[in-house]
Amino acid sequence: MASRGPEAGRSHALDRIGLAECQFLAGDIRSAAAETTLAVQAARGTQSGRVRTQLGQLYPYTV
Repeated sequence: MASRGPEAGRSHALDRIGLAECQFLAGDIRSAAAETTLAVQAARGTQSGRVRTQLGQLYPYTV
């Protein structure tokens, strides 16, 4: 993720979403919540429908 960075826009947001999901599945709720926040912040910088869809799939983990 460090090599792509936030300037990669959509890819950066998708990376963050994927990492958050992995952390939820591993049971690391605190890290997952922090990563979800970063994912949402990254998603604000893109108009990607795929990013929005992936965020929607991440939502059930957050409730």
